[in-house]
Amino acid sequence: MATDPKPKKELNPKYLAFIRTQPDIITGRTPSNAHHTDGKWNDYLAVSIIEPYHTVLGVGVHAIGKKTFQEKHNIDFKDIIIKNLIKYIKKLEGKK
Repeated sequence: MATDPKPKKELNPKYLAFIRTQPDIITGRTPSNAHHTDGKWNDYLAVSIIEPYHTVLGVGVHAIGKKTFQEKHNIDFKDIIIKNLIKYIKKLEGKK
């Protein structure tokens, strides 16, 4: 029986720094934490979250799980990730 290969890490400290400057996905406040939606394997799948929405028991994404968190706040991490990637690419290209 073959096992699934371990995901390749995609690390980019500059992208994580960019994510931390983005408004929190719940409150719109900055600065924020970079939350890896895939368990720290891919920096490009991070979203911006402040406390208590990041780690605090009972409300944080780490406490209640990403599916419950997204449902509770009516958000979709994939949509947010795509918007952030577009913003980052435009920044790199010097566009607004």
